[in-house]
Amino acid sequence: MHNIRADLHIHSVLSSCADRMMTPQNIYPRLFEKGINVFAICDHNSTKNVKSFFEFGQKWFPQILFLPGIEITTEEEVHIIGIFESIDDANQVGELIQNSIKKGVKNTSFLEPQLVLDMEGNIFKEEIKPLYFSSGLDLESAVSLLRRYNTIVIASHIDRPSFSVTSQLGFIPDKLFDVLEISPISVKRVNENKEFILRNIIYSLPDDIPVITSSDAHSLDEIGHVQTILSVDSLSFESIKVGIKQKAILEVVEFD
Repeated sequence: MHNIRADLHIHSVLSSCADRMMTPQNIYPRLFEKGINVFAICDHNSTKNVKSFFEFGQKWFPQILFLPGIEITTEEEVHIIGIFESIDDANQVGELIQNSIKKGVKNTSFLEPQLVLDMEGNIFKEEIKPLYFSSGLDLESAVSLLRRYNTIVIASHIDRPSFSVTSQLGFIPDKLFDVLEISPISVKRVNENKEFILRNIIYSLPDDIPVITSSDAHSLDEIGHVQTILSVDSLSFESIKVGIKQKAILEVVEFD
């Protein structure tokens, strides 16, 4: 067994709220610099960039494990993450989720273009459908879809006052998620007391659901300032799943 460092929630330029530097060519060197061994790209309601990240990593950074992911916005405006073993599975789910989004006009006044890249970082196309809209699936349906595949189902940033299962529902449903994700701001309290505060209410974390922390990076400088340390047998999807279920260490690294 050996320890690895994970960040399972990073956005690319396909997310309109992400910095335009969030490309494979910029993200991988940052991960290497920060000593991160495994990461996932989790764009909003789409997986169109996972193939380019995988191919670039295979060619230039094979020592870093890339896992394809997606961050789904449910009808309740809850963010949940699916982490896949297979690019094909990720793209099947991504297409279903993206197609479920209702038609609308993308706001170009404050959001960046939603860019699909090739492995060299060149713009392949621009997604016009507003991917930051809610999908057409409610929370239970979205989780049910993810469970049809070999997926790690994560409740995103449960300590945030918006787009979290806690903010939208007021509680964490039993036996729905595989993992709970905590934002960097709550890591110290979670480590010390296994609780977090949201809107002046103290929430105790359940004993039967593993907890990780992720950067939810939308810019390069956010990558690596928070990491989850996992004990694994090998650098693989299945070992990551097992490592998460065991005692994960949540760590906030010094900010740049």
